[in-house]
Amino acid sequence: MVTTRFRKPAPSEQAVLNRVEVTLLGADPAQRARFDTLIETEHYLKNSRLVGEQLRYVAHVEGEWVALLSWSARSLSPPCKNPPCFRPLHRAAALRRH
Repeated sequence: MVTTRFRKPAPSEQAVLNRVEVTLLGADPAQRARFDTLIETEHYLKNSRLVGEQLRYVAHVEGEWVALLSWSARSLSPPCKNPPCFRPLHRAAALRRH
């Protein structure tokens, strides 16, 4: 059995968390460009491209962006015709993870 430890935030940390607001990024091209630029410069994959239907959220404190969140539809097909992860044993393990 896996046990996890939860640390309650200190009062100073909770004060900051109480001010965090999360908003859906609208259709404003300037905000979308800022979001994409931050992902491309700060995320380890350096790629802001999302596939299919997408949601992009910004967490901010008093107007300052502090976190970016994004969701997109999964790919309907693998990127190549016979990837190693689609061999029977690997495919079964991958399906269990999802």
